[in-house]
Amino acid sequence: MSQKIAHKLVTKLTSSDRLQLLSVHSGSSNSKVYIYGDTQKEVFYAVKCVKDPRLSLFDEYARYLTLSKYYKNLPEVLNVQKVGNYEIMISNAYGTETLHRLICSKPKTCSKCLSIWSDVVFSLVDVWEQTKHNYLSEESPRPYKPRLERITKGVKEIKISDNIKLENYFNLPLKINGVIYPSLEECFSRLERVDAPSFGVLCHGDPQPSNVVVSGNGWYLVDWEWSGFHNDWRQMLSHMYGWWSYRYFSAETLGEMKIEFGRIIINHNYGFNNEIQNYQKVAVEVFTRMNGTWKDIQDINKYLGLLYFGEIRFLDYWNKQKLMPAIIAEAVKTTFGNAGQPFQYIDKSYHTYV
Repeated sequence: MSQKIAHKLVTKLTSSDRLQLLSVHSGSSNSKVYIYGDTQKEVFYAVKCVKDPRLSLFDEYARYLTLSKYYKNLPEVLNVQKVGNYEIMISNAYGTETLHRLICSKPKTCSKCLSIWSDVVFSLVDVWEQTKHNYLSEESPRPYKPRLERITKGVKEIKISDNIKLENYFNLPLKINGVIYPSLEECFSRLERVDAPSFGVLCHGDPQPSNVVVSGNGWYLVDWEWSGFHNDWRQMLSHMYGWWSYRYFSAETLGEMKIEFGRIIINHNYGFNNEIQNYQKVAVEVFTRMNGTWKDIQDINKYLGLLYFGEIRFLDYWNKQKLMPAIIAEAVKTTFGNAGQPFQYIDKSYHTYV
């Protein structure tokens, strides 16, 4: 249904009968994005369709307008309208490949991709530094508490056997590769305790490679749902760093999770593609540039932990259910400060070797 609406509207708007549907992309907010192209003229359009959105596309367009005052690497929005239960946004598409897809197609040889990623990140940070302001959590376009509540509920719903949910064992300690950690209940209680940043920033709101479109003329940011002032730069940094951690687990990553001796036992090998670490190093440079403190590191760890927990819901969609034990393990370890460098701090009161 949405595809028919998209085709009709973009054809009417462009007065072209040569448009072809080139690709379809699904978003996390139940949206569909249809990429149309007039291959003779090499002109492309993106048509975003969503039914009963959590954020109206009209509100997203308003956020886009705010963002466009500071960022030049944005496509032009041509039209926003509502048709029945659907909201539709049509914009120019200056390219058809995301940075994510380019990296996936040739992760070892795409030196250009790392250069693009660095340019994206530091362009964002330039605006952070220009737009520092008093942070108001109630004005944040990406509020933390509702996200935490939604992800907590999702983790509790995880089935570890046919009829048994993880919620039934939330109060049990965890043993991860021989190391004892507090319960998931205490883990999520810790995630509740994120302090406000010393300042807010204007940001895109979801800075990761799937939202970067690459063309012969450069790169462009798409999907502005979470953009605006009063973003926490540390949360944004957690996306720049953590996105790579769960999207590029190596094929050798395996794990198992079971309940035994009054504990949740997770044994796993956490494989990671070494080439991807160079992309994470860019985020580390950002932390230094923003003069981050020891306390900021702790809160970044919490943002990272919640980010990892939140991605478990997409494993079925990616057909990567086998990664669940490893992702839960890394989420717990990161929350309690026992993850990989550089965003870690070791608090030995939280874990012991046995």
